[in-house]
Amino acid sequence: HVLTSSTASEENSPPFCL
Repeated sequence: HVLTSSTASEENSPPFCL
């Protein structure tokens, strides 16, 4: 799930705080 990430895929990538 994307909470703080806009570039990461929903559950494909880890949450990135950018």
